[in-house]
Amino acid sequence: MPLPRSSALLLFLVVLASGCAEETLVRSMPAGAMVYQGDRQLGLTPTVFHVPRSQWQDHFLLRLELDGYDPAQVTVPTEVAKGRIVGGIFTLGFVWIFKRPTTLPDAIDVRLVPKLPPRVAAPTPTPPPSVEDRLRALQQLRDNELITEPEYRKRREEILNQL
Repeated sequence: MPLPRSSALLLFLVVLASGCAEETLVRSMPAGAMVYQGDRQLGLTPTVFHVPRSQWQDHFLLRLELDGYDPAQVTVPTEVAKGRIVGGIFTLGFVWIFKRPTTLPDAIDVRLVPKLPPRVAAPTPTPPPSVEDRLRALQQLRDNELITEPEYRKRREEILNQL
């Protein structure tokens, strides 16, 4: 038994209206960041953020993560679709059965900030060698015949004069 024409039209409108969705392009600089909505992965940027009509809200919170960069959170606002407002007025609201008067922006651009390298403590300055250490080192240079006797005497005198 075939459906009456009005029932078939109503069924078509219900199916069409339930399938309407909004989407926006999410881009990051640099590209390749993983996009999350809550715990759900949406894909790597650039990616399309798709919102079914049944999950529509006033705004959506997305998180972008990329190794070497701080995680970024972005709020995707909804905005009034002027063409849909005009269409709804001229069709006495019939257009709004299929599309809400609000929509998502065409694209969302997110600039990721590189993570700062961990701070390294400045090295503690080592104290200068003592006079005794300097004289011992000078003596070793002479014993190993790396300096001559006159050089040894001259440097030894310089060290002792610093006292």
